[in-house]
Amino acid sequence: MSDSPNPFQPPGWQPPTRVNPASDFGEVIQRGFAAAHARPAGGIWMFIVLVPIQIQNTIMASIVLNSGLMEQLQRDNIDTSNGAPPALWVLMGLGCFSCIWLLTLLLAIPWIWGGSAGQLRAQLLGVNVSSFGAYGRQYYGGMFAFLLMFVVVAVVLSIPNALVNQIVSASAIRPGQPWDAETARSLARHPANIISSIVTVLIFAGAGTLLNVLISVSVAVGRGIRAGLGAGFAFCSDNLTDVLRLYLTCVLLTLPFVILAWIPPLITPSIWIGIVFGVLSAAYLGYLSLVNLALANALIAAKPERD
Repeated sequence: MSDSPNPFQPPGWQPPTRVNPASDFGEVIQRGFAAAHARPAGGIWMFIVLVPIQIQNTIMASIVLNSGLMEQLQRDNIDTSNGAPPALWVLMGLGCFSCIWLLTLLLAIPWIWGGSAGQLRAQLLGVNVSSFGAYGRQYYGGMFAFLLMFVVVAVVLSIPNALVNQIVSASAIRPGQPWDAETARSLARHPANIISSIVTVLIFAGAGTLLNVLISVSVAVGRGIRAGLGAGFAFCSDNLTDVLRLYLTCVLLTLPFVILAWIPPLITPSIWIGIVFGVLSAAYLGYLSLVNLALANALIAAKPERD
């Protein structure tokens, strides 16, 4: 082990308590999956808070693509003699619900992250596991700070993909062309949009991997957000190879979710089939968040102090 100082380590930082080091990365993966399946509450709660927004997005997309409302808006030809069209009222109601539920997500996700990370770490260390709510309350402040930082990063990372989508839409849609299901399918199949989406997924997988490592180390050291950030970056610097392996694992695990998210725009299913895809996407996203956090905890708990 190297004795050279690490520039990321905060003053007085000590490595978190670890169990017996894993003999290889495959053992880390096994321990992470075992912990996730033993303590699934975080994944269940994540599914509960994500499924309403997934269903809402499916309903809104179906209305936009199949009601003809967008074509009327394009032509400024909405008949309001008998009041606004029902589809417009539904979209407005769903938009209000979305705002309220996004606030719910903002408040609930830090509690879920804290509860899940606390239980997973206790499970991996073989100590008594407290209730999910107790860990959620204990780490809520730090997890809320992590969420705010991730939201800012996510917005910045999303800008290039949004610009590509806008450029493709502007060049591919002819003036006066109606915005319908066929138009949406053609844009979804456009090579530039496909490449941009793949690159965005890879970037977000990296950001998610780093976030899970920072959360896990923060819970391990238990010394606040600043110490958690410093210790987390120190861990990544000391164990870069294994963190990259963790990233590649995250990319592979993300593929099923990407498929579930991409199928509906390509085939334009009925609203009920779309809702099924939305529920499946929320379920897998909840499981994915649980497993990725468990793998990060397993790597931290089983990794020697220095390579």
